[in-house]
Amino acid sequence: MAAKKSASTEIVKWDEELAAAAEEAKNLAAQQAGGGAKVIGIRGGVMTVDGNPVPGNALVGVIAGFTLCNKYFESDFDPDNPASPVCYAYGQSKDEMGPHDEAEKPQNERCTGCPHNEFGSSDKGKGKACKNTYQLMLLPAGDYDAKTDSFEPPASPDELDGELYVLSVPPTSLRAFAGYVSQLASNLRPPWACFTRVSVTPDPKTQLKLGFQLVKNADTDLLAALKARHEEAMKAIEVPFPKNSEREEAQPAKKAAPKRRGRF
Repeated sequence: MAAKKSASTEIVKWDEELAAAAEEAKNLAAQQAGGGAKVIGIRGGVMTVDGNPVPGNALVGVIAGFTLCNKYFESDFDPDNPASPVCYAYGQSKDEMGPHDEAEKPQNERCTGCPHNEFGSSDKGKGKACKNTYQLMLLPAGDYDAKTDSFEPPASPDELDGELYVLSVPPTSLRAFAGYVSQLASNLRPPWACFTRVSVTPDPKTQLKLGFQLVKNADTDLLAALKARHEEAMKAIEVPFPKNSEREEAQPAKKAAPKRRGRF
């Protein structure tokens, strides 16, 4: 009969794997300083899940996976008629990124060298016309009370079977996210092995800022399940955006405005 692995041997095994995964995540995050998927909204500095405002504008969950994401829109944002990016790309290396196969209007063969991906190409300010972001796959987990800022982690791996949500990190919060991932890596932890508090704060200059705070490292008995969710997230993370032409076809025809009498 094979000898049973000791608890200390299992912990050492996980320590080695987590350290390697943490370094990989840190290197990816440092490079940047997407659909029918469910999205965590942050428009206007208000966090929403399934369209409902999140109490305290913060939640605790697991960043099951993340990738670099570049998005180019043809027109300015219209809250009454949101549009998809006409060109977008995902990747684990900035130098290897190119338009997604489902992109409606690819702008260049590669992101590197694309005129829209150069500083100064934006119509407003000195930034880029193409928005460089991170796309996160977030797994809400455990019980978090925003009023008391208290958190109760999942009691067993069975409680980690919830839906994954897409969260896009705006360009103004890239450094905050990269810094957080680097902080985790210094403690030999990748994001998928931690419970993270994600918060949204309205900002007069940049509209909003995302905050990331370590709440608790996941216990060893949850790591196998979390690693499986991480692998699932990385397979599903390159979410194709709906084409704008399809959006227009799906919209019901607008009724003609009634004729008005008089001056008004």
